[in-house]
Amino acid sequence: MGQTARTVSDAPRGATISLTHQFLAPVRIGDLVTMTPRVTKMTSRIVFLDGSVCVGDDPVVTAQGVWRITHTT
Repeated sequence: MGQTARTVSDAPRGATISLTHQFLAPVRIGDLVTMTPRVTKMTSRIVFLDGSVCVGDDPVVTAQGVWRITHTT
């Protein structure tokens, strides 16, 4: 999610302000896990995201986060 915040804002740096998650189901060793992040709001300094972590089509974790992005190095 942090990488997505930096990518969509074209910012070289970012810091997590808040990150919450809810476990929905267990993941077994060897399962392929994918994350689908979604930007819900973006300002000049803050990016809000949510996302689902899935094994196949089955969600195993949902998450919500807020990132502070920095456009200067």
